[in-house]
Amino acid sequence: GIEDLGDDPEELEFVTAVEKYLADNKCHYWYYYADKESEVSYLAPLNEKGLKPNFTDVWHPDERIGISTIETAVKAFVKKHLVIDNCEVEIQDGESFEESYKSFKEEQDLRGEGSKVRIEFADDVVEELSRKWKLSTEEVLKKLKKTIQ
Repeated sequence: GIEDLGDDPEELEFVTAVEKYLADNKCHYWYYYADKESEVSYLAPLNEKGLKPNFTDVWHPDERIGISTIETAVKAFVKKHLVIDNCEVEIQDGESFEESYKSFKEEQDLRGEGSKVRIEFADDVVEELSRKWKLSTEEVLKKLKKTIQ
């Protein structure tokens, strides 16, 4: 676990960030830097070479990720990096669950047989999808389970 990484000097920055993240209840950002050509266009911290990151991970404190998590994470990101205090978050169905699952399985297969992950659907996610799809939670769960068989 994280305790084992703490003994590795090369992992100290990461371990410190994770410990800080786990200690509070707000979004944190992990910035990845590459080169000048791939810098982000929004406000972001510069590294020691004066470069902006090429992408940013958002670490959200929710234990489970659902639609409301995505909305609050986007709003926090927009406020911090785009300096927009109030924004409307609209979640569009760009990729179907089936396409997402297929992509997930392809990635999983690349990692080998030992990396199989058991898929479960969190109650709060099922409830959010129930409201969005206007179906009962049982119908949503049935639909979700059918897509991974």
